[in-house]
Amino acid sequence: MSSFMPGQQPEDVTWVRYCEKLGRQVQSDRVTFTEYAHGVTLGAISAPEEQLQQCVDAIPVAVLPQYVDFLKSWLVPADFMPSPRPFLVRNDSETDAEAAQARLKPKYVRLYRLVQDRMALTL
Repeated sequence: MSSFMPGQQPEDVTWVRYCEKLGRQVQSDRVTFTEYAHGVTLGAISAPEEQLQQCVDAIPVAVLPQYVDFLKSWLVPADFMPSPRPFLVRNDSETDAEAAQARLKPKYVRLYRLVQDRMALTL
């Protein structure tokens, strides 16, 4: 059981739990790999920066090589700036979209590197 200092809030691990749940679902064939890959990527990018590693650690080893290929084919051609639409409100302007792409790029780059590092450790 965790103890907290007065006024301290327990860590919100909603996105980590989401990534873990998706991992169980892809392993049990309840979601396709494509659904999994898009979902876990959006979950990891939505998670707080300090939880990104936990999201990567939640990727099942069985799908890790396929996920590495997915990220490479999706992120590299887009210079690590895929469409930010999942993170925008419907009426956001093109300027807002460009700003979101620029803001999210470092996180996509970090996700890609963390996944590459994890893959290297599993070889």
